[in-house]
Amino acid sequence: MKKKGFDFFPLIIAFFAVLSYSRVLFFRDVFWDDNCWLMAAYSSTNLDQFLDKGFYEIRRVLLGVFLYFFFSLSKSTEHAYLIWHSVNLGIQIATPIFLYLFIKNLFKDKQLLSLFAALSLVVFPLDTTLPYLSAINYRIATLLTLVSFYLTQRSFAKEGTRWTLLLMALAISSLSHYIFLELTIVFELPRLFIIGYIFYKEGTEGKALIKKTLTYWLPFFILCIPLVIYKLTSKPYGIYGGIYKTDFFFLLNWREHREAIRMLLFRQWRTLTQYISDVKFGSVLLGALAAAIGFLLLRKLPNMLRNRFEGKLKDNWSFILMILFFGVIFLIPPIFLFEFAGRAIGPGMNSSHFAPAQIGYAIILGSLLYFIYIVYCNLHLNARWIYFFIAILIGFGVFFNNLNLNIYLKSSEKQLKFWQAFTDRFPSLP
Repeated sequence: MKKKGFDFFPLIIAFFAVLSYSRVLFFRDVFWDDNCWLMAAYSSTNLDQFLDKGFYEIRRVLLGVFLYFFFSLSKSTEHAYLIWHSVNLGIQIATPIFLYLFIKNLFKDKQLLSLFAALSLVVFPLDTTLPYLSAINYRIATLLTLVSFYLTQRSFAKEGTRWTLLLMALAISSLSHYIFLELTIVFELPRLFIIGYIFYKEGTEGKALIKKTLTYWLPFFILCIPLVIYKLTSKPYGIYGGIYKTDFFFLLNWREHREAIRMLLFRQWRTLTQYISDVKFGSVLLGALAAAIGFLLLRKLPNMLRNRFEGKLKDNWSFILMILFFGVIFLIPPIFLFEFAGRAIGPGMNSSHFAPAQIGYAIILGSLLYFIYIVYCNLHLNARWIYFFIAILIGFGVFFNNLNLNIYLKSSEKQLKFWQAFTDRFPSLP
């Protein structure tokens, strides 16, 4: 019988997300394309003028509407940076929490797996562009995708379909597809398997399972058709003409596959180590704090998860293979679609393209950590070593997340020093 009570794990997830990303609240600068879009919003007297500066040409009008009001905060308040980065931090906290809730409700009695997956999303990010405001649509779309999947799962109850939740899932999915990031349509493939898995666990089999699954999945599929037709028939023009270099033979492009694999093998950490000279003591302190608290929390897991961790290793092995499959179908489609569209893959600014793929990446890493943990539990080995290993990974993750923010801060400091030197040299300039 399960031990019921308040679930502290979302608070733990939020705590490590705050350790990793809260310093973004102190940023008072913009980066890369933020400069031009902020200037465009500031100089535009109305929405149409802003959209005419590129969003009509790139065929991203609805995203342009959002970014116009988002960047126009700089004209209406002195606290625009605080608002922008509060939204950023809120997304970084909410996204892993919804991943945790989604997996926890989908796979009963696997709360630990849900925790490891959510923590993996926090401390092993593929997207390192948090201060880059123009890429916030990638992060919002990823969050909305998880909210939609969570609502989809919750809409199917033993007592019947909760149509309100299912319609909310459909509506949120449409916001993600049509406003923030068209790429999220690839997640309708995993949704098909998720819905089928839910009905299968309820006892539906054979042709009845296929029919019931397709019936509930069909509205999500139909929702994508107009968007696909629009993107295929309405190409970007003007300065954005040819931005999407469609490659029908992308599967043969081993160079792009190699870059993607390198990103999945912690290339971001290797890249960040090149800037270790920019590290601040606070980053080291936060990493050490995360490791220490992580170790203490992991030691409490046996008590917190009593009667939740069940089954022999061979039973869990088949389950882990299934989880890895779900992780793969969340990970591969967004990467393949970016390769098909000819979008750059790599660290730095281009890492924003990996934001949606982080869902599958976190599920895979979380399942591997879960497997290592249950091996120790079933072999009755000294659990302190596995606690220490996972805690060290958490600590390194928090450290590198803060080192990444240090690099952005260093860039801001250099830019400010240049501007001060310039104004000192030419004080009479307007």
